[in-house]
Amino acid sequence: MNRNLFTPGSVKETVVELDSFRNDILGVAAFSFALTALQFQANQAPSIASVAFVFLALWATLKIAPTAAEHKRFYKDLGYWAGNFRALYANLVLFAGMLFLGFVAGGVLTLDSLVGFSFARMLGK
Repeated sequence: MNRNLFTPGSVKETVVELDSFRNDILGVAAFSFALTALQFQANQAPSIASVAFVFLALWATLKIAPTAAEHKRFYKDLGYWAGNFRALYANLVLFAGMLFLGFVAGGVLTLDSLVGFSFARMLGK
């Protein structure tokens, strides 16, 4: 994403780099923030996750804003349904991470509710 302003690049390449940033950095950071928040006491986890959610949203907005024009141009050419479908499958890790962080921030997911997803519990140990 840190390319020279005068280096020619296609709109598609810019959007692919942006999607890669969203998934590799923002999506994984959201998931990691959620797991970190769960390590605190049950009454503190939603507050910490909420702060992390706001921080991540602000950071994403500031980081993504410079490439918004290319992004809009690329998705405008795809049409409404094709653009939405591409945005979903191209940013699946971002959406999953933010959803997970949002559930922790909302108090829906707690450490106790995640115990059922452990391999040890599934194997009956």
